[in-house]
Amino acid sequence: MLQLRADLAFQQRDYHGAAQLYSEAIQAHPNDGKLWSNRSACAAQLQQYEQALADATHAATLLPKWDKGWSRKGAFSLPGVRQACPRVLPLYVTLDPRTPSTGFRCHLERS
Repeated sequence: MLQLRADLAFQQRDYHGAAQLYSEAIQAHPNDGKLWSNRSACAAQLQQYEQALADATHAATLLPKWDKGWSRKGAFSLPGVRQACPRVLPLYVTLDPRTPSTGFRCHLERS
């Protein structure tokens, strides 16, 4: 229920309200990486880039194979996703128009 309210607030561009609701949802479900990622998006919209990076990093840790968490981490690591790629290993981010949710696709590094 909190996530739905948070999603609606975000869609209505109430980023402060959405961030608060995502925070409450995170308290109830701290291992839900998508909640952390969504709160990261709120922080970015509020130009709180350090918080956005911290939440995106946590999201990527909880969901290591989920594109959106890594793409957000890359986007907030440095100005520009391409320059951020080396900082988000073991995954790297490339532009991929076939990924409609983010426009990015992450690839596992092979040793």
